[in-house]
Amino acid sequence: MTIGYSSILIYLLISYAFVAYAKFARAGYDNQQPRIYLNSLSGKAQRAHWAHQNSLEAMAPFCAGVIIAHLVGLNQVYLDTAALTFCGLRLLYGYFYIQNLSKLRSLAWALALILNIYLLSGGFWS
Repeated sequence: MTIGYSSILIYLLISYAFVAYAKFARAGYDNQQPRIYLNSLSGKAQRAHWAHQNSLEAMAPFCAGVIIAHLVGLNQVYLDTAALTFCGLRLLYGYFYIQNLSKLRSLAWALALILNIYLLSGGFWS
């Protein structure tokens, strides 16, 4: 398995780290009604939940980008670097979201989007 393919798992784990933070950032997590609990959050825990939701929204295009880049034969070093950098930017995105640093969050989001477009295009049309 390539690093690019492995980055999909890495990204999934990053996404679920955000919701784990949201669920356990304060006492009283209710596993009987997790959606009601998550919708009742505020502050950092609420923003962590939102970071998780946004991460899931970005998952399908990222997976498609990694797969397409492999299929078109993008140089493996470029593919792996783009995929891992995407993961790092999305980790920063979540951190900035939780800390309420909106400008840095938006910058991390935009840079990750550019990398995803790069992957989806097979390396800007190689």
